[in-house]
Amino acid sequence: MSLGKGTLGLAAIASMVFVACSGANGEAGADIGEGDSALKAVDKGCVPPPPPPPPRKCFGGGWASDPPAGVPCPDAKTLASQVEAMCKKSGYEVNSFSVGQACVAGGYDGAKFECCEPKDVPPPPPPPPPPPRKCFGGGFAVAVSPGGTPACESSATYAAKVSAICAASGFEVNSFAVGAPCPGGGFSGATYECCSPKDGTVPPPSPPTEPAPPPGK
Repeated sequence: MSLGKGTLGLAAIASMVFVACSGANGEAGADIGEGDSALKAVDKGCVPPPPPPPPRKCFGGGWASDPPAGVPCPDAKTLASQVEAMCKKSGYEVNSFSVGQACVAGGYDGAKFECCEPKDVPPPPPPPPPPPRKCFGGGFAVAVSPGGTPACESSATYAAKVSAICAASGFEVNSFAVGAPCPGGGFSGATYECCSPKDGTVPPPSPPTEPAPPPGK
């Protein structure tokens, strides 16, 4: 096939390249005509199709019984359960199943079957969820004596206290909120919640701080 003297559009070139790839079973460098060097260059991008999946592993078998006269044989449901159990024991699934000859007293004298690998390998189960975080909470409230002035503190002071309480248990601050603002500045208290780290690791508690020496020493 030759390009000739005319000018081909992109759709025609794409169609020719597709035919060339298909004719060469996806191999690069398919011969699509003398002098078609441009198409040969494009044809180098042909990608071979993926290999087919390996054949499924299977095994089969069957049995036939000779029951005494007047004794019923197993029904089809019972035989199917027996075959399913045999396949499942090997990690396979039932690919084909058929009953044997009908017995005079009812049921069937046997069965034939084929067990094969599952068509789709089930994905591994998801990892178990992490254990719930351990938490505890508390709060501060400013005590006000009759006629006195409340000893309110800033949010930074409360935050430092909360951080120290959580760190002493190896936990981290999960929530923190200050109370109502005081007329003279600061806040009347705070609430907090400390929780174990989200990654599940609990760092060791912080070492106790030594008390400050009394004034004058």
